[in-house]
Amino acid sequence: MNKSPTISRPTSTGRSGKKAAHFPGIILALSNVKPEVEAEFNDWYEREAIPARLALPGFLAARRYNAVAGNFSHMAVYECESMDAAFSDAYREHMNSPSEWRMRLRKNFRNVQWSVCQETWSTGSGMGGGAIIVQCSPIKGREAESRQYLAEQLAPRILQQGRIVRMALWEADAKLTAAADVTSRENLENYTNWVLFMETASLIGTPPSLHAELLASDSSTTGLLVGSIMGYKLLSAHQR
Repeated sequence: MNKSPTISRPTSTGRSGKKAAHFPGIILALSNVKPEVEAEFNDWYEREAIPARLALPGFLAARRYNAVAGNFSHMAVYECESMDAAFSDAYREHMNSPSEWRMRLRKNFRNVQWSVCQETWSTGSGMGGGAIIVQCSPIKGREAESRQYLAEQLAPRILQQGRIVRMALWEADAKLTAAADVTSRENLENYTNWVLFMETASLIGTPPSLHAELLASDSSTTGLLVGSIMGYKLLSAHQR
């Protein structure tokens, strides 16, 4: 059985200029696109978007997923040394100088949700063929209690079921997300607060059992408000 790690909080962020090296940075992108550009969208991501990001300082890996169940058909996850990667001059230049290909495709994007996060906790190891994300938010003032519930109660029960190989908590900040990506300033209503990210060996049977587990939790006790639960199949994985 996986042992739940001790919960700890970062004391700094990339925006402040202080070091947060012990907390990996995550850039999470969720989106839908018009069906008629689906093939070109996939081609653009693999040939331009991912290689360009992985060439930037601090970017370590990238993965792409297609939805099995959820509101967003596409998910991309970028892993960084820390959140500092999203605030580098190189990254800002990249985001502010989109290619012609990206600009042409962008008008076909729908319901884009984009967040800069810190991975503040994880347990388990390995990469699965699928992933489940739970969009959630702590009740204000009860953040520590929510983290403790995830690590000490929810994670052990979920991991005992045998399908989930790794769980992680990604904590985002609306102001940091807006500061890192100019496009998010006009779409802050689509910003997500916390994401519980789960690597799974098989999506079969996992979402229903997880949904039941989360429904059984009481936010008045756990301090955690649970939103959407979405399942994704891994399309590609890239290392720097």
